[in-house]
Amino acid sequence: MILGFVAIAGKAPGSLFSEYEELTRRVYGRRKIYFDRSSRGRFHLLIFGSEKQDFLALQGPSPYKNIYVGSEDDRHVLLKLSHEGLHLSLDWAGSMSLFYSEVGAEIMISTEHRIAHRWASSHGSIVDLEGVGNLIYFSHPLSSDTIFQGLRRLRVGEALTLDLLEGNLKVVHLDPLVSSGTSKRKDQDSRFLEFHELNNHLVKSALEKFDRVILPLSSGYDSRLVLAGAMSDPHLRRKLVTATYGPPNSIEVRAARNLADIAGVPWFHVEIDSGFLGERYLSEIGLKFGSSLHMHGMYQLFFWDKLSEQLSLADSALTSGFMTGVPAGQHLRKLNPFFSHGRRSLLGAASSFSQSKHWTSRSVEQMTGVKWTDKLAERNLEYYLQILDQRDDVASMQFDIWTRQSRFISYYPDTLTLRAEVVSPHMNLQYPKFLWGLNQEWLNDRKFITEYFRRFHPAFSSTPSNSHQFSKFGGRFQASAILLGRASARLGAENLVPKRFRDTLIEFDKVAAIELREKALWPLHEKRTQHLFGEAGIEFNFEAHSIDLRNARTDAAYQRQTALQSLAIELEMKLSEAIS
Repeated sequence: MILGFVAIAGKAPGSLFSEYEELTRRVYGRRKIYFDRSSRGRFHLLIFGSEKQDFLALQGPSPYKNIYVGSEDDRHVLLKLSHEGLHLSLDWAGSMSLFYSEVGAEIMISTEHRIAHRWASSHGSIVDLEGVGNLIYFSHPLSSDTIFQGLRRLRVGEALTLDLLEGNLKVVHLDPLVSSGTSKRKDQDSRFLEFHELNNHLVKSALEKFDRVILPLSSGYDSRLVLAGAMSDPHLRRKLVTATYGPPNSIEVRAARNLADIAGVPWFHVEIDSGFLGERYLSEIGLKFGSSLHMHGMYQLFFWDKLSEQLSLADSALTSGFMTGVPAGQHLRKLNPFFSHGRRSLLGAASSFSQSKHWTSRSVEQMTGVKWTDKLAERNLEYYLQILDQRDDVASMQFDIWTRQSRFISYYPDTLTLRAEVVSPHMNLQYPKFLWGLNQEWLNDRKFITEYFRRFHPAFSSTPSNSHQFSKFGGRFQASAILLGRASARLGAENLVPKRFRDTLIEFDKVAAIELREKALWPLHEKRTQHLFGEAGIEFNFEAHSIDLRNARTDAAYQRQTALQSLAIELEMKLSEAIS
């Protein structure tokens, strides 16, 4: 599989490609990486992948080629090469990053954050305080912005074209690949059968080429649906291994173990301790994501490393339920108030998630000097109004996918590519096309998926979930008993509740932060970081915002600083590059 690339138009890259190869080896340090270079005139391409192959992208008698970074039916960037130039576009969800920059007569395009950062730094780009404001407020990049001026990120509905003869780089607009439609079969029974066949096909076609597949199994909808698809094929079921992290006495772990027993597949439990929040994992994931990193990514890597102590993961692929829940209506009720009767408040929708509630507009303005107002944020989101579907419910899901999911939640598959091949069956375009042909009634609270489990996998349906709509699985009695168990735990009376109804909450961040204290916030509170913030024009009173993590009653105080921590990691790496 091709993992990424960097394209440069202008002067010959010289030693740049050697530097980028070394940087890529550092990012993907646990995987064997192979490189291929090719050139035509002033255009130069470096491609790297997980298998040894001769890409020779720009050479040979017929340079007309389609190259997928990733997989055609999964997460990808598509490079279309011809005599005339290069055309680049994203998958339907925009789930992979594509950075681009034009400085004078030189152009850089890359899927890799660290390479794009290195290019921006070496070409005099300075910190974009408006982009920093978006990062602090939303905990992730908002649209096409980055934290560097002149460095942009391609959005869904856009494509890049590079004229090899003229050296011109243009952003052109495309129609979204998926929108609302009408299901071919009208009656309910036929629709559920159609979906059953579709899910089985998507999971089998995505996973059958691998010798062994690891499925991180939770109690939720997404991994449950992947597991259901794998059950349809005995050969595929024999390849599957499931694993779950979390407290043993939690719904997450008990339900996952039960689901694995029903499916007849191996299951492992992984203990997560505070090690994931140390400098080792912070710096490793920082190399991949920089200021785009999602702080939960560290315990995904830690999970994989801990699982490797229980069984060999060599040549194993990892499958995920990435992009399974949102197209099925996971956040529809939360977003409905912002998409109704033709009124679309994109800022309201973007601000409705907990990650956007740690800092106020006033705080952002004080730190960046940019008058970060609702009007400014709404303006940055106006682009999406042009491409959202006419149906309000589908538009709300598209907006969630094209902003929060692709810019933030995609940390999950992105992170684990540092360890193994990652496959997401429901990234296939057929999946959202089917779901968005249903009426909204079936999409609210993932009603269609819930009913599908009841009809085709009743044993899965009777297993409870800790999702916010967990009462849909397991029945009302189990749901009520679990709620009682949670309430008893808060009152210190957990032992009064039968074990099968207890639910120990999963609080990795808070527990690890309390144990590691200032190390959990590396390198935010180091003196050199304060200096780097000042050089970038970011006014942050480190002493005033210093917290004693041991006495924090909730993890809100810690969560407030994680966006700043990701920014500090990026600035720290910029300093390291300058020193080297």
